[in-house]
Amino acid sequence: MNTTHKTMQQKAAEAHNACRLKGDSMLDNNDCSIAFNAVYDSEAQACAALAYFTEKAEAVETEPCEIESEITALDDGFLLIIQITFCCQAEVVLFQMAVR
Repeated sequence: MNTTHKTMQQKAAEAHNACRLKGDSMLDNNDCSIAFNAVYDSEAQACAALAYFTEKAEAVETEPCEIESEITALDDGFLLIIQITFCCQAEVVLFQMAVR
């Protein structure tokens, strides 16, 4: 029978150390942009999607992000192409979480 009990502070310290990134950080700010595209049935839907993604991007930005977009008419709908550049990679991750 194990009679060794750890205090809450000891458990918290162990958890903190377990959550630390080892070596190089995976958030190294090399990838501060996200780009994607989608086809919508109408131009109004593409514009609404652009407004939605713009709102989500602006909600996580700490400095103004750069949003480049284009809506192109196709035979079967409207293509929205969007690229968002944030000031840091963490904002990219926050944006991805916000739109899930």
